[in-house]
Amino acid sequence: MQPLVLALFGLLAVSTTGLKLNLRQKGNKLLVCDFDQTISKVHVWKQSDMFLRSKPDIFSKKKEERRASLTAAQKARVDAGTFQMYRDPKAEVENYLNNPGYAAVASNVTDWIDIAFEGNTDKFGDALFGASRLAELKKFFEKAKEEGVTIAILSKGVKEFISATLKAVDLDKYFSGVYGIFEGGQDKTVGIKRVMKDLGGTRETTVFTDDDPAQIQHVCKYAQTGTIPSILPAAHCVEVNPRAGLTSEMLEQLQTILKSIDT
Repeated sequence: MQPLVLALFGLLAVSTTGLKLNLRQKGNKLLVCDFDQTISKVHVWKQSDMFLRSKPDIFSKKKEERRASLTAAQKARVDAGTFQMYRDPKAEVENYLNNPGYAAVASNVTDWIDIAFEGNTDKFGDALFGASRLAELKKFFEKAKEEGVTIAILSKGVKEFISATLKAVDLDKYFSGVYGIFEGGQDKTVGIKRVMKDLGGTRETTVFTDDDPAQIQHVCKYAQTGTIPSILPAAHCVEVNPRAGLTSEMLEQLQTILKSIDT
């Protein structure tokens, strides 16, 4: 009897180990969101661009700061070919430097709030997110986190600017990662794979939302026929109405999708 009992315990141990391994292989439940006109209700980047154009002295100063920052911290990455995009990297960098919006880095969010919103972060949040909508977003993200969902942003914007904007409206605590133009956001078919790798998501456990139909098409719908699947299943993607941001109905849709995922 003793050898039989030991054998049964051995089988149970192997079975349990295999079960744990399979669970780990399924991946983390991951929600990847665009930022402008998805988390925010307006295009925050363009709003900052308009602000800078109306303040040429601030723009000039910030543009020079951005140029110096790129040379010091990012030029090597561009030369190494890790700056992901559709077009030529060097041409994209010139566009990056010459576009007023790109000068609006993290430090400028404070300037923007102080000058355009009289230092009132509530006015800032209301203008860019909507007061009641901001409260709804916080409630949604809070619940998602409690249910074990890892949340990240993948955007064509600048990471520092997005992070500072989120912090100003107390949304930053919900996100495990912010991926901007220098982290793969320019080409989201590349960027989302990086986010999934970094945060443990898989094709079966990752959900994506964006207001750009082309991004939804590239990530969720291409190559669904034939032998090569799309990066994510179409059922795991929510397209946001342009210039509206995630609505209550869309948040409910995301919640339903996330609950349906077995990890």
